[in-house]
Amino acid sequence: MSEFNTMDVFGEVEKASASKGAQYIRPGKHIFDIQKILLRPSGRDTSRLFFIVELESISSSRSDQPHGSTRSWIVDMSRKETGPSNVKGFAMALGPDIKEEDITKEDLNKLVGEDQPARGIRVSCDAWEIETRTGNPFTKVKWDFWGEKMVPDYHNS
Repeated sequence: MSEFNTMDVFGEVEKASASKGAQYIRPGKHIFDIQKILLRPSGRDTSRLFFIVELESISSSRSDQPHGSTRSWIVDMSRKETGPSNVKGFAMALGPDIKEEDITKEDLNKLVGEDQPARGIRVSCDAWEIETRTGNPFTKVKWDFWGEKMVPDYHNS
């Protein structure tokens, strides 16, 4: 049996971020409850920020996504042509009457903050696969408000 240094192996574990185990959203029609919204730097390139939404599946057209399973939606905010508009579309789905002009940077900052005002909001997601300009598959999503456990009040906070 070959010998190995456990300190080297576990040193990498010590430096790593824990995996939440969530999978990405796949093509289909889904209903999710929002669990958490984060803004985090990339583990490889800290100049890149990711807007991350952690979701619990309530129902799905996919048999491989049972009730209670978790999914993540991740937006690379360094992609200026798509990141901001994708986040705005998501933010508009957090209530029944939120319009584009209602979304401000202060609102978005609250969403990723410690209080997590969007936790528990129910959203629907229609997801489909497209081909990127480089020929790679990419899952595009459209968000809509579905229901609420609570809805952030952007104008009175």
